[in-house]
Amino acid sequence: MVTLDVDPGVDSTVVVTDATTGDSPEVSGSFNMTWATLRGRIGVDLDTATELAASDDTSGMDFNYLLISGAHGTRLHRWTQGDPSLAGCTSVPGNDWSSVDLRMRVQNGKYCVVTSDGRFGFIDYVGASKIGESQYVLWKRTS
Repeated sequence: MVTLDVDPGVDSTVVVTDATTGDSPEVSGSFNMTWATLRGRIGVDLDTATELAASDDTSGMDFNYLLISGAHGTRLHRWTQGDPSLAGCTSVPGNDWSSVDLRMRVQNGKYCVVTSDGRFGFIDYVGASKIGESQYVLWKRTS
């Protein structure tokens, strides 16, 4: 057991991984799709943990907030078996991936993701009609 004390006055992200799986996060971050944030941001490049505005170069965008979908080849797969792992996500058959899952418009859920750069990770997604931050992790490349 590990206890973490996080100062409530400090904006911080804590990433916890299961050491028994060998999954090592390389990139992690969060996004919040409220109306206030949507006015300034249109998506996120998961590979660099960078939120993007319409005036930015959006060619690296992996998740489009406005369309609530993967972008530029990023694919998603709804995960319903606990927390996603690298092994679990890499075992998802090719036909089970899609850039769009209409449930994301109204529901929370966990999604395996393959970014446009070919990196695996997951999004712990808070539905667009909900209030809260969605968290994401991309794992270190295995090769």
